[in-house]
Amino acid sequence: MPEKPRRKDVRPPQKCIFCQGGGTSGNKMSDEHLWSTWLARTGLIPLLSEHVELRGTKPRNSNPVISKFDKQGGAQTKRVKVVCTNCNNTWMSRREKDVKPYLIPLIKGEKADLTEIAQTTIAQWIFMKVLVAENDVYRHYAPDPIFNQITRDSFRISGKIPKGVKIGIGIHTGEEKWSLGFQRHAAGLISSPTPPEPSFNNLRPKNIQTVTWGIGKLIIYFSAVLDPGMERILTWNPDWPLIQIWPRSVLIRPWPPTRTFHPTAIDRLAAALEEFIFHNDPIWMA
Repeated sequence: MPEKPRRKDVRPPQKCIFCQGGGTSGNKMSDEHLWSTWLARTGLIPLLSEHVELRGTKPRNSNPVISKFDKQGGAQTKRVKVVCTNCNNTWMSRREKDVKPYLIPLIKGEKADLTEIAQTTIAQWIFMKVLVAENDVYRHYAPDPIFNQITRDSFRISGKIPKGVKIGIGIHTGEEKWSLGFQRHAAGLISSPTPPEPSFNNLRPKNIQTVTWGIGKLIIYFSAVLDPGMERILTWNPDWPLIQIWPRSVLIRPWPPTRTFHPTAIDRLAAALEEFIFHNDPIWMA
């Protein structure tokens, strides 16, 4: 019997999200860990045997669609294959090395001073990880990044974090759920007093996102909006026990903060963007 012809792979060759290279024998694509491998090796994060990933979409005028993926290996094994070996082993590796002395005390909940250099170094490392995470692919779901190639090029070359990005950090009470947790929410929004026309593109590009990320005792909250006119959507609640590190402060901020996050408070923080969207009629979501 003749061999059944294999289905042709119509997907384009994968390229590095930063340099647009990779995918060759001399520069293969590389698996970037969301929780860096040195975090696990040094015992800074719990080592779990399995984890769950959820992917949800909310089309306009319909209920959310949630897909659940049970994964072998703890969340610390989460890898995203969107960067090339050259980038991973050069400038990205340097950012990992530079952030360690500033990041480790925060993860442990130990005393530290958040100087301007510390704030910048930590913020750049966080932004690098967010750029990787927002380009992840879940089964048949395409990536939904809000940042474009120009932004990624600028960051790779000079470490520039664009306007509209805000980063804060806090400490939590130590429960396992948020010692190794990650939630990202992204949406394509327009502000209008009336609903869009029926022909409105339901696949509007994403232009706003939040990330809530737990690493040991450290809680990271990242928010970004591309349209300056919509910055009010991501106004931070003054009751959140967060220390803003980006845009950075010229003051030395002592760590740890006097107030801590309870897990339920982190859950509310992570859901802030969704809550705003569902309770504000002038905002329309793709």
